[in-house]
Amino acid sequence: MSTRSAVATPPHPIPWDRLAQSIADGEAVLILGPDAIPLYPAGGNGTSPSAEEMTFSSLSRQVIRETPEIGINFCYERDNLFLFRDEMSKKLARKAVRELARDERRLPDEELLRQIVAMPFHVVLSLSPDRVVYDAFVRHFQEPQFDFCSPYYKDPGKPIREPDRHNPLVYNLCGNVLEKLDSPVLDYFDLFQLFIKLLGNSDEIPTWLSRKLREADTYILLGVQLDRWYFQLFLHYLNGLDNNAFANVNQNFPFLSQVGDDMREFVLSQFNIRQVATARADFDKLYHTCAQKGILRELYDPLSPAQTQLRVLIAQLKYEEAFDLLERSLGSMEQLVDLPHLKARFQQWKQHQKENTADSRDLDMEINRIRYTLLTYAGQMKDV
Repeated sequence: MSTRSAVATPPHPIPWDRLAQSIADGEAVLILGPDAIPLYPAGGNGTSPSAEEMTFSSLSRQVIRETPEIGINFCYERDNLFLFRDEMSKKLARKAVRELARDERRLPDEELLRQIVAMPFHVVLSLSPDRVVYDAFVRHFQEPQFDFCSPYYKDPGKPIREPDRHNPLVYNLCGNVLEKLDSPVLDYFDLFQLFIKLLGNSDEIPTWLSRKLREADTYILLGVQLDRWYFQLFLHYLNGLDNNAFANVNQNFPFLSQVGDDMREFVLSQFNIRQVATARADFDKLYHTCAQKGILRELYDPLSPAQTQLRVLIAQLKYEEAFDLLERSLGSMEQLVDLPHLKARFQQWKQHQKENTADSRDLDMEINRIRYTLLTYAGQMKDV
C-alpha cells in the first residue's frame, strides 16, 4: 500500500480578489451540493434527534428511513442512496421528500442565502431538489430564471436567456420535487439515468446553461462531498475532461466540503483544487471580498430596527444580549423557532469554554453555528 497520502501537499493561498472578479465577470459558477444549506428547527422542544441543524439531503434520508411503509432493502450510507424493496416503496419515498420540501418547520440558513444572492453569480447550480435558493432570490433580489433537470422525461421549461448578474439562472440539477415527483435522485437507477442525460448532452439541458458551464473557468463548490465517486464524475463533466484530460485549465474551489485523507491527493490533483476549505468563515471571506470590491447585488432586504440591532449585537459577540432581544421581539411568533434549545446550546458552549473542556476548533464551529441560527431566527422577529 502506498504511503504517499501521508505526505500532504501544502495548501495554496486562495486568490480572493481574483476569485471575486471572476464572479463579477460571469466566469465563476456556484455549485451548491446537497449539504450546502443548513436547515434550523422551527418550534418544538429540542428533544427530537433532528433538533440540531441538518440539510435537506440528510432530512430526506432520515424521513425515508423512519417511514414504516417504505420498504428498504439496503441503504448505501457512503453514497447516500437507497435500494428500495419495490416500486410502491420508491413512490412513497418520493412523496415523503415532496412533503419535506413543503414543510415550513425548518428554516434555511438566511444569512448564507443572503450572501449567495448578493454575490453576482450569473449561474447557481443546485444539487438539491428543493427550491430554497430560488425562493431566496425572490425574497432578496428578484425572481431569477429557473429550470431543473430530471432523470426522467420532463416538459421543456421557460426559454432561458443568457444569464448575467442582472438576470441570473438558478438551475436544479437533481430535480424539483415540488413540480415533478420523480425528479429527485434517490437510488442508483435515478443517478445513472441522470448521468446518461448529462454525459450524452441531452437536449433537455438548456443551451445557455451548457454554454455557461463550458465558458466558465472557475467553479466554487459549496457543501460537496468530494470523496463520493459520483461527485468526482460530476466534476469531470463540469471541467470538460472528456475532450482532453491533460488540458484542464479550470480551477475548483470547494468550501464547506470534505474529502477523506485516502483520496485527498488524487482529488486535489485531478481537478486543480487549490485547497479544501472546511470552515464557513472561508465563504464569509469570499462574500466580504466581493463587498470590498463593490460588486455585490443590491438586495431588497429592509430590516426592522430590532433586526438591525440584533445583527449589531451578534457582530459585537454580545450573544446574551442578542438572546434577550430575540426573546422580547418574537412575541406570539416564539412558537415558530426552537429558541430554548438554541439558548441551551449557547450555555453549554459557555461552560465548555470557561472550563476548557472542549477542543477550541469544536468550540469555534459551535459558536458559528449558533450565530448563523440566531441570524436566521431574526427573520421571524417583529419590531419592538
